[in-house]
Amino acid sequence: ASTYRKIIEHCRDSFLVGTTATPQRTDHTGLGDIFDVIVHGPEIEELTRRGFLSPYRIIAPNKALDTTGVHTRGGDWATGELEVVVDQKAITGKAVDHYMEYVHPLTCLVYCVSRAHAHHVNNAYQAAGIDSAYVAGDTPAAERSALVAGFKKGKPQVIVSVSLFGEGLDAPGLRAVQLLRPTKSLVLHLQQIGRALRVEDGKDSAIILDHCGNTWLHGLPDEERVWTLEGRQKKKGTGEAAIGLRHCPKCMSVFRSILGACPLCGWVAVTDPRILDETDEKLVEIDVAAHRAQRKMEEARARDLESLVRLGIERGYSPAWAGIRHAARTKTDRQRTIRQAYELARGMQ
Repeated sequence: ASTYRKIIEHCRDSFLVGTTATPQRTDHTGLGDIFDVIVHGPEIEELTRRGFLSPYRIIAPNKALDTTGVHTRGGDWATGELEVVVDQKAITGKAVDHYMEYVHPLTCLVYCVSRAHAHHVNNAYQAAGIDSAYVAGDTPAAERSALVAGFKKGKPQVIVSVSLFGEGLDAPGLRAVQLLRPTKSLVLHLQQIGRALRVEDGKDSAIILDHCGNTWLHGLPDEERVWTLEGRQKKKGTGEAAIGLRHCPKCMSVFRSILGACPLCGWVAVTDPRILDETDEKLVEIDVAAHRAQRKMEEARARDLESLVRLGIERGYSPAWAGIRHAARTKTDRQRTIRQAYELARGMQ
């Protein structure tokens, strides 16, 4: 950000130390133009195991939300276009239902796409008799601070926000987060989840209501990740929307989207495949152990460096991850293998 750079330029003769849990820009540009070396601290898995962070439960749909046709701006989906996809009954309308099923009467911080979206969600909570509050950039600072402090006493039970509490928020008493905003940013995803991972007396686990399926894009919060000062490779499109396929909800067959109707049972697709019926958006708890085992199996099947690089790109990882993995397996020079991984990744883009 320009504000940070002004400070750095002004203090040019000083030592510069940056501290963050997510050393990566949302536009995937590296931090190597500012910093010389990265010092790794303990991972989320270790911090959880040692009792510094809370265990978690993830409640999510069985796949990521279809964002076909939504453009990318500044490294993430365009807000105006994303609002049209997300602010519909199948997602906004179910937010309260899933809060009541999995979280109530505990506290929850809701992340929305836009102020209009946040107002709609907050209205839905209040209509259901839930003590909720809208908090965004247009909320006076004193009121905002008082509402966040109220979490400790459970008043309000729910804060509905937009582009405000992704980082730097310390909210004692917060037990759950509700993700109503799809994001391409691993950094933003981890920061939003991280708000609920604070350890509290009497807190068994943090609850993550991932309505948009961001988990399927970015993986589990405590997966091992390799952070570097290099930029991250941009992911190629994956999933049904990227290859022009869709599932028939009636007979479960797969057919090409261009057909418009299922060739087996005749089910007709709606005009906009992203417009969901209220019954479509059902969340279920992710079996974290099984999900982790599946990803380990995927890594085991990637037997050479090229396969590891390809897998890393699919997951949105830095090529350094593949280089480090392969070097550990083959007992080869780590830095040379990382350079090879970056060369392979460039050839795949």
